[in-house]
Amino acid sequence: MKPKIDVMRAVMHIVATRVIWLGGIIALIIAIIVLAIIWALAYFVSGWWWLLLIMYVPLVLITLGVFLLARFVAHRLYPRPLNREQKKLLGNFVDKIQRLIETRGMGWWLFALLNFKDLLFHRDLRTTKELIHDTTSLKRDFAELEKKLQT
Repeated sequence: MKPKIDVMRAVMHIVATRVIWLGGIIALIIAIIVLAIIWALAYFVSGWWWLLLIMYVPLVLITLGVFLLARFVAHRLYPRPLNREQKKLLGNFVDKIQRLIETRGMGWWLFALLNFKDLLFHRDLRTTKELIHDTTSLKRDFAELEKKLQT
């Protein structure tokens, strides 16, 4: 039972790390845009707009604190270091699960259009074949991850 739990913790670690980095990048872009707006208002309209930094700086610090706390928690999910092969296998496994979730989330009509595009351009149902392969290979990949994470 322990290897299965280790694999699930490692998968959650990878998923959480990806989500945290995506959220961090989005937060950084928003912070830069807001700072640019504050600068533009202060430069072109009135110097009093710099007072917005009184609210802006604590919000940035709180966001940074939440980001660091989330990274710490994600690291604690699976604290052992992963080697290159383990990271690659985990990344592939998470990618498969993510593709399956994305496919499940799209409507049937969008999936039909995607298959129509494959037939039109590639003369083959590539998306459906990849989806079937991803679905059938998950159990085997999970078992391989169990073996690789034990070493």
